[in-house]
Amino acid sequence: MKNLALFEHGASIEHVTSEYDRNSKATNLLKRSSTRIWFSNNQCLLPQEVIIKLQDVTRIQRVGLFLHGVNNQNPKQIKICGSYENDDYFDLVPMTELEYRSGDFFFDLPLSKMARYIKICILENYGGSGVHLSKVYIFGTIVEHRMVDDDEKENEPQLKRSRTPFGQSLKNPQPIKKHCHRSSLPLGLLNRPSLAYQRHSFGWNDEGWKL
Repeated sequence: MKNLALFEHGASIEHVTSEYDRNSKATNLLKRSSTRIWFSNNQCLLPQEVIIKLQDVTRIQRVGLFLHGVNNQNPKQIKICGSYENDDYFDLVPMTELEYRSGDFFFDLPLSKMARYIKICILENYGGSGVHLSKVYIFGTIVEHRMVDDDEKENEPQLKRSRTPFGQSLKNPQPIKKHCHRSSLPLGLLNRPSLAYQRHSFGWNDEGWKL
């Protein structure tokens, strides 16, 4: 499985509570190299958090963190949450305590969960001011691709407007029946396709007959 929390796999930073300086940005978490880290502003109180936006909605199966070194800014208590649309967050990893060490920390979910936004919450450290984090791991399966270009988005309303009344298909036109009260139309129009229907059905003439 590939780590989806990387720039090269479409991940981005949606939100971060603080950053120490331009060399300690949260975007360092999304780089393959772990030589640079995210370090929070040491003047800001805990908790500190960062939200990662994945390329698309994903069935999350495993998450993890990597710490480059050992010092009193190491995260001690953390919680990892997920959300479908960056609003109602649910627990992926309930509040847990990390060992005082460097290296990888992995968490396998008992049941996979669907999310696109992953929130890393650092609730407590080992006594220092500020917290640091080197890398985030997110493993799962992308289940939804929104690969729609701008032209298709612009044409979408036109496609909807071009439908004939009552959702009829232009490929297999059928005469409209019993959709209007008999008294609401002139008698001569009751057994003819609607004018809108004739306009959109290029294979029909003005009398409602197929050419």
